[in-house]
Amino acid sequence: MKQINILRAVKMIGFLVIGLLLGYLFITLSDQFEITRFNFSIFGGPSWALWLYPFYLLTGYLISAIVFRMGRKTYLGVVIAFVLFFLLLLFLTQGQLFDNWRLFGVDAY
Repeated sequence: MKQINILRAVKMIGFLVIGLLLGYLFITLSDQFEITRFNFSIFGGPSWALWLYPFYLLTGYLISAIVFRMGRKTYLGVVIAFVLFFLLLLFLTQGQLFDNWRLFGVDAY
């Protein structure tokens, strides 16, 4: 039976927590600078940019992977998880992901 390497476990937990915090930092900065409140009617109105939130989380996790020097499998895992998460969001919104979509009830008006 293989024992869990404590340093590897701490590194993975740090990667997950810092990636999530960086993603939320990007989301907060986006809301502070009103990046998600542009009014482009061709994209569905004022809240069109809220679908960028998963991309902010992806960026946060990729930066965290660089900081914690994660292996190639981790990068692949993050990208695959992002694609699956994005497809799940697309499925749950019944194809209306880009039509005035409000993530978790956030209103951009």
